[in-house]
Amino acid sequence: MVPETFSRGPAGDDGVYQLMFELSRDAVLNIEPFSGEISACNTASIQLFQASGKEELLAKNLLDLSPASQPDGQTSAQKAALVYEKALQSGQIAFSWRCRRCTGQEFPASVLVTSVETEGHKTLWVTIRDTSAMEHLRETHQATREQLAAAEEELRARYNELQNVENELRASETKYRMLAENTYDILYSIDPKGLFTYVGPQVARYGFTPMDFISHSIWEFIEEGDRKRIRAEAEKVFSSDKPIRAAFRVRNRAGTIVWLEDTSTLLKDPAGNIVARTGVLRDITEQKENEERIRKSEELYHSLAETSQDLIYVIDSDDRIEYVNSYAAASLGKTYHEIINMERCTIFPPGAGTSQCDYLQRVFVTGRPERHEGQIPFPEGTRWFDHALTPLKNPDGTVRAVLCVSRDITGLKETEKALTASLEAKDALLREIHHRVKNNMQVVIGLLHFQASTVSSPEIARIVLDTETRIRSMVLIHERLYKSDDFINVSLETYLRDLVNSLIHAYGTKTYINVEYSIDKIQIDQSTLLHLGLLITEVISNSIRHAFPGRSIGTISISFHRGENNGLTLCIHDDGIGIPESCMRGKASTVGLALIYLLGHDQLDGKIRIERDMGTTFTFTFHYALQKEEN
Repeated sequence: MVPETFSRGPAGDDGVYQLMFELSRDAVLNIEPFSGEISACNTASIQLFQASGKEELLAKNLLDLSPASQPDGQTSAQKAALVYEKALQSGQIAFSWRCRRCTGQEFPASVLVTSVETEGHKTLWVTIRDTSAMEHLRETHQATREQLAAAEEELRARYNELQNVENELRASETKYRMLAENTYDILYSIDPKGLFTYVGPQVARYGFTPMDFISHSIWEFIEEGDRKRIRAEAEKVFSSDKPIRAAFRVRNRAGTIVWLEDTSTLLKDPAGNIVARTGVLRDITEQKENEERIRKSEELYHSLAETSQDLIYVIDSDDRIEYVNSYAAASLGKTYHEIINMERCTIFPPGAGTSQCDYLQRVFVTGRPERHEGQIPFPEGTRWFDHALTPLKNPDGTVRAVLCVSRDITGLKETEKALTASLEAKDALLREIHHRVKNNMQVVIGLLHFQASTVSSPEIARIVLDTETRIRSMVLIHERLYKSDDFINVSLETYLRDLVNSLIHAYGTKTYINVEYSIDKIQIDQSTLLHLGLLITEVISNSIRHAFPGRSIGTISISFHRGENNGLTLCIHDDGIGIPESCMRGKASTVGLALIYLLGHDQLDGKIRIERDMGTTFTFTFHYALQKEEN
C-alpha cells in the first residue's frame, strides 16, 4: 500500500503544493482519465522511469510505461481502464502494477491513484513507488524459510542417523576398506617406525601391488632429492599435532617420475603416544607439469621484457610502479629497487607523468587498451615515444593494473619532420613552376592580342582570337594549380565557371548570355583537364560567336555528371539557331570542329554526339578514374 504522498495537484498559484510535488521522493504523474496521457511529472518520476528528461516522459501515456500485460494475465490496457473507472467513482484506489522504464526494463510497483476535480474537470494523480527491493526481500524471506525447513529436516535425519551410529561402527572396518579400495586416491597407514601397514589397491595404476609396500619404509619410495625436505616438514608437524600436508616425487614401476600430494593425520593412544599415521596420496603430476609450464612461460616473458629495447612498466591502481624492465630503469637513470612501489609521478621526468595520467585513468575506467604518442624529457634531450597501454584484469573483470610499453620513435619523428620539410620545399617548387608557366602563357596571350590589333583582316583577327582563347583555357589550369594545395588535381566546377566567364569576356558579344551549371563535385588531373578544357573552349566559343545572331539574350546550359563504370558525361546545350548541317559529324568544315573531334576521339578516347533539336546540344562521354571528391 503506497502512502498518500500527494493528494492535491500543483494547480493554481499554491507554491507549497508545487514544491511538495517536485520534492516528492515518490514518482508522481498527472494523467487524463482513460486516455492515460501524462500532463505533469516530477523529478522522481523522471528518475524512476529513467527518462532523458521531462519532455520524453510527457510525450508518453501510462500504457507506454507498462508492459503489454500484467502478472495476473490481464492486458495493461484492460486493467488500466478498470482502474480509471474505480478511481473516478471512489476518489482513490491503491493497487500493485507492473511498470516499464523508458529503457525497456520492467519493475514491480505499488500505485495510488487519486481523482482530483479542478473547475469541473477531473484528472488523476498517480503516485508510483518501486517495490523491487520489497519483492526481493519477500522472495529472500521465503527462500530462507524454505532453507530453514530443509535444514530442520536434514537435522532430523541426522539425529536419526546418529542413533544408528553404534550399529554402524561395528561394520566400519568393512566399509572403510570398501571406501579405500574404490576411491581414486591412495589410502595408506604406517606405524611409528614409518613402515606401511596398509596401502590401497590403487597402486596398481603405477605397476605395484599393495604387498610391494607392506612392511617397507615410506622413505624407500620417496625420491632422494625430496627426503630431507619431507623429513623436516614431518618433524614440525609431529611437534605441533597438526595434519601433515606435503608434495613429493616417487617413481612408478617403469621408472617415470610421479608427483604425489600427501595429506595425513597422526593417531595417538590415550597416553598421547603415536600409534599410527593414516593419510591419502593424490596424484598431482599433471598439476605440477602445468605449474612448470607456467613457470617456464613466465621466465620466457620476463626474459623478453628484460631484453627488450622498449620501456616496459606496470602501474597499479594506486598509481605506483609495480614492475619495470631493465631498459626502462636505465633510461630513467635509476635501479630496479629505486623504482618499484614508488609513485609514478615521482619517477618519470616532470611533465611526462602528468601527460600520461588521463590515458591511464581511461584504461582503469573503461577496461580498454589505449595508444598515444608523447614526449618525455630526459637529461640528454627530449625523446618521442609511442605508448601502448594494456589493462591487466582481475578474475571479476576489474582492472588491477596497466601494462605500459613505450617505444622510442624519436628517429621516426625526425624522419617524418625531414620528409615534411622536403614535401613543403617540393610544393613551393611546383607552385613556382605553375606560376611561371601561367605567366609565360599570359605573355603569349598578350603578344597575340597585340598582333590581332595590328592586322586589318577580320578573318586573321578571328583566328588570332581563337588561338588566344585556347591558350587562356590552359592558363586557367596552371593558375588554379599554383593557387591550390593540390598540385595534381583541379576542381572541375570552379575551372569551368572561370573558363566560360573568360570566353564571354574575350569575345565581347553584345548578346547577354545566361549560363546554367549542373556539375558534380569532381577532381580531374592536369593532363586530362588540358585536353578537356580545349574541347570545351571550342564548343563554348562556337555557341558565343554563332548561336545567337541578332538576339539580345541567349542561354547556354552546361552539365557534367558521373556515369557507371567510371564514366563521365559532358553536355553543352544552347538555345540558339542550331549548328549548320554542313558542320555535322563527317562533314566538319572548320578548324574548331576538327579540333573538337581530334581532342574527343584521339586524346580522350570518348564518344561525341551533336544534335540540332531546339538549338545545339553537344554530348561527350568518356571514361576516367575519378579522383577524391572535393570537400
